[in-house]
Amino acid sequence: MEKIALSPAAAAILWRLEAAGFPAYVVGGCVRDSLLRRPPHDWDVTTAARPEQVIALFGDCHPVPTGIAHGTITLFWEGEAVEVTTFRVDGPSLDHRHPDAVAFAGSVEEDLARRDFTVNALAYSPQRGLCDPFGGQVDLQNRLIRCVGDPARRFAEDALRLLRAVRFAAQLGFAVHPATAAAMDAAAGLLSGVSGERVLAEWRRFLPCPGAGGLLARFGPLFWAAVPALCPAGGKGAWLAAAEAVEGAPADFPLRLALLCLAGPAEGAAGRAEAMVARLRPDRRTAGEVMALVAAAHAPIPRERPALCRFLASRGREGALRLVALWQAIGRLSDGAAERLADGLLSLLEQGVCLTVRELALSGGDLLALGAAPGPQIGRLQRALLEGVWSGRAVNTRASLESLARALLGEGAPAP
Repeated sequence: MEKIALSPAAAAILWRLEAAGFPAYVVGGCVRDSLLRRPPHDWDVTTAARPEQVIALFGDCHPVPTGIAHGTITLFWEGEAVEVTTFRVDGPSLDHRHPDAVAFAGSVEEDLARRDFTVNALAYSPQRGLCDPFGGQVDLQNRLIRCVGDPARRFAEDALRLLRAVRFAAQLGFAVHPATAAAMDAAAGLLSGVSGERVLAEWRRFLPCPGAGGLLARFGPLFWAAVPALCPAGGKGAWLAAAEAVEGAPADFPLRLALLCLAGPAEGAAGRAEAMVARLRPDRRTAGEVMALVAAAHAPIPRERPALCRFLASRGREGALRLVALWQAIGRLSDGAAERLADGLLSLLEQGVCLTVRELALSGGDLLALGAAPGPQIGRLQRALLEGVWSGRAVNTRASLESLARALLGEGAPAP
């Protein structure tokens, strides 16, 4: 019997439940990851004990009824949170997301039968070993994502499982079992009823994964159903090109999300991005990054030092390098040209190039002392000095900027 090394909290909780006469197992992703020799992110426990019995048994662990309607109690054992859920079976789901009723079950096998994929329908007890009634261990060995039982039924119960399937395939580097893939194709339309926030949460975990591009290409209609605005007006070929671009791009979520918006005619990209943001409702920063990338996808590429400095000043280091990566992904820059452009930007930053008027060695007060008029002229003069530093007409020292400021004032007030 293969033994799984449990976390201290999981081991202690199992021991106390078993000592009280309640069969208990760690279950799901923690078992899967342990068998794959991957560190589990968290530990979940399933048990024959009812929620009120768990609360009574673990009064010293600050029990919180986080999902008591579904039999879940969260325990805090020496700072580690562990969810403990009573064996259960789920009733039908009219909204294709949440069961309309939940009933407690009499065995762990019944509990595992309601789960999504065989690799997640695994339970382990130090006393009883691995419980694997649906062949999850074999699917781990064969690197397959396969539904428990009838895949059409599993997706009808919870449409989010459609996205979880591609996410697990990407995260684990697995293939999707043919029968499960066929059921996903047939059930794609159910995703229209899944909230944008849940879609976004899955995509955040899926898009940065290696292999995401291949899954985007295979399951395009799935993603279009989740975010209809991404269905390419230019046909499937445009989506395949975007999927290929995603696969070749850095594992950066805003960048890869922007690349999906660029599938199809360029003139419609901004509208697709706006509709996608409205559907997914990402945080303001992510939304802004995606919109800025899409807007600049076909903007002029900076080549000379002044343009490079303006580019850095307007976008910052992270934004500038992300846009270079996007230009490379969509074929506007060759790999070599993108590398040279990125190196040039980083070199400017390493040199400490002045990017804002606040960094100038000459202040507004200094300009007044040189004879500049109070008011808007100061701002125009500062901007002209900044451009002078970028173009090489001056360096960012007091003496050099004073010389340039006198020359500009002699020429007349800089144009706005």
